[in-house]
Parts: sequence; C-alpha cells; structure tokens
Amino acid sequence: MPYPQVYFAKGSGLRSVVDGLLRQIGQELQIAYETEEDSVIAGLVAHGFGIAVVPYMEMLLRLL
Repeated sequence: MPYPQVYFAKGSGLRSVVDGLLRQIGQELQIAYETEEDSVIAGLVAHGFGIAVVPYMEMLLRLL
C-alpha cells in the first residue's frame, strides 16, 4: 500500500484478521506506528500520521 499504516500491534486480535485480508489481496504494508489501543490508532490517523483499518467505533464520529 502506498500510504503509511497505523496498525494494531502483534498479539492484537484484529491484527491477524487484517494481516489475513492483506495476504489475500497480495498487499504489503508500510507500517508507520503500531499500538494495541484502537483509540490511539484513531487519534494518529486523525492527525495525519497514516491510514488504518479499524472496527466501527462511536468516537470516530467525533473525529470528523
């Protein structure tokens, strides 16, 4: 992917799901940041540090 990724840390439940999806489409990531906290991921993306795949979170509506 051409954009830096804010990504779930290894050991996170969602990490394996996203890794599997990316493998299916043959994509590799340019990981900029890794964290276990979805709210941290949302904040980093809101401040332009990269893009991310996250589950739906009510707080995302406040970051628009």
